[in-house]
Amino acid sequence: MTDENKPTGSAFKDLIHRNGIIRLAEAFKRADPHFAVEPFVVAACTGLADLELKARVWHVVSAMEAVLPPDPRTAIEIVRTAARHFERHSEEGSFPANAWPLVEFVGKIGLAEFDLGMAALCDMTSLFSAEFAIRGFIAQNPERAFTYLRRWTTHDDHHVRRLVSEGTRPRLPWGSRLRVFDEFPDTVVALLDSLVDDQSEYVRRSVSNHINDLSKDYPDVALDVCSRWIREQPSQNRLWVVRRGLRTLVKKGNARALTLVGCHADAAVDVLDLVIKPQQVVIGEIITFRFGLKLRHADSATVAVDYRIGPDDSKRGAHSRLFRLKTVPLAADTTLELEKSHRIRQVTTRKTDPGPYFLSIVVNGVDQQSTKFQVLEN
Repeated sequence: MTDENKPTGSAFKDLIHRNGIIRLAEAFKRADPHFAVEPFVVAACTGLADLELKARVWHVVSAMEAVLPPDPRTAIEIVRTAARHFERHSEEGSFPANAWPLVEFVGKIGLAEFDLGMAALCDMTSLFSAEFAIRGFIAQNPERAFTYLRRWTTHDDHHVRRLVSEGTRPRLPWGSRLRVFDEFPDTVVALLDSLVDDQSEYVRRSVSNHINDLSKDYPDVALDVCSRWIREQPSQNRLWVVRRGLRTLVKKGNARALTLVGCHADAAVDVLDLVIKPQQVVIGEIITFRFGLKLRHADSATVAVDYRIGPDDSKRGAHSRLFRLKTVPLAADTTLELEKSHRIRQVTTRKTDPGPYFLSIVVNGVDQQSTKFQVLEN
C-alpha cells in the first residue's frame, strides 16, 4: 500500500486516516495471527470523519481495546510487537502519526503493568513520541517513574533522552497538566541538569521548552537554574538553551531574564518611523513593516525586539499575539533600520477575523510605537 502516512485531506485531523488504520491492522495481524482485522477497521473508521485529531486518536484506541485481549500484559506485548513493523524515524520530530494510537494505548492500559508499560514506552517513543502517554505513569507513581527517567538520561537513543524532559514538562501542549514539580522540584531540575549539555539539539530544545514552562509558574526557579547553568559553563549550547528557555520572561520585560540573555534591561530606546505595507491585506497574504531604533542616552546597548499583532478593538491587546523578531546591539548616535515580513494566517488554533488590526513594536517587553492595517476576507 502506498502513501500510508499521507493525510487524506488538508486538515490537521486527517493525520489519522483510514489508510493509517489499515496499516495498523496489518501490523497487528503480523504480531498476532488471531487478530480480528475487519472488526477493528470497521470500529476504528466508523465516525472518524466527525472527530478532531486527538479525538481520532482515542477513537482508534477504543477500537483497539475492543479487539485486543483483555489481559494488559498480553495486549501490550502485541502492541509492542506490532510497533516493530513501523519504520523508526531518526529525523528529529518526524513521526508516523497513524502510529500515535499504539503509544496512547500503552499509556492507558499500561498503568496496570507499570514496569512493562514503561519499558514499552521507552521502546516505542522513537516510533511516535510517548510524551503524552508517559504522563499518567509519572502522575500515578512519580518516584517509581523517576527511577526510569534518571536511567534514560544516558540512553543511546536521543528520542528516549528527550522523553525525559518532554514527558515531565508542566505545561506540555495537548498534554495533561503535570504538577509533579510541586512535590519533587529538585528531582526534576536534576533531570534537566543531566540533559542541558546533550549532544542532540532535539533534546536541548526540549530542555529549553521545559524551562519556558517552569518560567510561567515558577519564574524565580527558572531564572535560578539558568543563572547557575551559565555560571558553571557559559557554553554556546547552554546559552542557546537559556535564551530559548527564558523567552516568555524576556517578552514580558523581566529585567533578570533580559540580563541573562545578554540584554540591557534599562536601555532607553526610541522607535522611529514605523511604516507598514500594504495597509490592506487579504488573509493568507504578507505584510511588510520597517522601522528604526535609536538609543536615547547610552553609548551602546543590546535590546530584545519583538512585535505584537492583534485586533484593533475595545479590548486591544487582549487577543493579540507577540512574535519574536531579534536581539540587536545598538550604538550611540546611530539609527538601526529593521525590516520584517509577516504572513497573516488563518490557523486551526487561532481564528483570524477580518477587520482593523494593529501592529506594535516591543522593545525589552515594553510596547512602543504602533500602526494600523486592515485585514480583508479572501
